[in-house]
Amino acid sequence: MRILLATGRKAEEMVKDAIANLGDICCDVLTQDLNIAAFSTPKSLRKALEKYSKNCDLILVPGLCKSDFRGLEKDIATPVRLGPRNAYDIGEALKYADKQEFSSRVPADVLFAEKRKENAHKLLYKLEDSVKATFEIKGVKIGGGARMKVCAEMVDATLMNEHELQRKIGYFMKSGADILDIGVHIGAKPAAVKRAVTAALAFAPDIPISVDTLDAELILAGVESGADMVLSVNKENIAAVADAIAETDIVPVVIPDSEASNESLFENIKMVKEYGIKRIIADPVLNAVRGNGRKMVVLLLI
Repeated sequence: MRILLATGRKAEEMVKDAIANLGDICCDVLTQDLNIAAFSTPKSLRKALEKYSKNCDLILVPGLCKSDFRGLEKDIATPVRLGPRNAYDIGEALKYADKQEFSSRVPADVLFAEKRKENAHKLLYKLEDSVKATFEIKGVKIGGGARMKVCAEMVDATLMNEHELQRKIGYFMKSGADILDIGVHIGAKPAAVKRAVTAALAFAPDIPISVDTLDAELILAGVESGADMVLSVNKENIAAVADAIAETDIVPVVIPDSEASNESLFENIKMVKEYGIKRIIADPVLNAVRGNGRKMVVLLLI
C-alpha cells in the first residue's frame, strides 16, 4: 500500500521527519500550496496532486481538517481520510494502515486510541516481565528495573460500607492502580480497619492492599487482617509495630518524623532494619508542588 500524506509548508519538515524510519511502510509527502496543513481543501489537494506522478492507495489529510473531500475522492478514485491531529502521531497511526480503515470524520489518533492503549499495555507488561525487581508484593515488582507503581488511596475507606468500597476498588483497578491503599479516617477504631481490609481482600485478592495511618494500634489491625503494606512508620510507632511487621514480612513505608528531615528518615530506616525487616519503602514526604494543587509523592526503596 502506498500512502500519500498531504500537508502544508510549515509542517512539511515535521511530516518528513515523522516518516523517516517507518521501515516497510511506503509513504510519500505531498506539500500543498498553503502554509497551514489543517486548512487543506479539495481545491488545494487537487492542485497539488497535478504534480504528483505516482499512484497511491490512500491519501491522508491532517486530522484537524474540516473540509469535505467526497467529491474529490470520486473524481480521483482514491480515498481521502483523516490522519492524526499532530505530526508526531503519524508513525503510530500508519501502523494500522493495512489493518483498519481510516475515517473521513474522526482523526486517526482518536480512532486508534484504544488500539494504541492496548498495544502500550502489551509492551509495558512485556518490559515489566523482563526486569529484575528489588522485591515483589503479591507479584507486583517494586524497585530495581521495574516501572513506577501507582498506589491508589481510597480516602476514608474505613467509613465506607462494603458496596461503596468495592465500587471504589473496581474504579481504581480499571484505572490501572497497582496497589490499593485503605485510607483510615481520624478517630477510626481497629474494627473499622479490619473490616475495610477484609472487604478489600475479598474483592481484590490478587492486588496488594496497604493501610494508611500513623496510629500504631490501627497499623497492627491492618497487619492482623492481612494487609500487604502499611503506611506510615516513623519514630513514634516503630517500637510498637516493628515486631508484627517483621513476623508477617509486610512491607512498611518509612517516613521522616514531624520535622520531615532526611536525617530522621535515615534514622528511622536504620531502626526498622534493626528489627529484621528487609523489605522497606522510604517516603521522604516532599512538599506539594505549588501552583497546580497536586501532591507529589516519591517513594524510595531501601
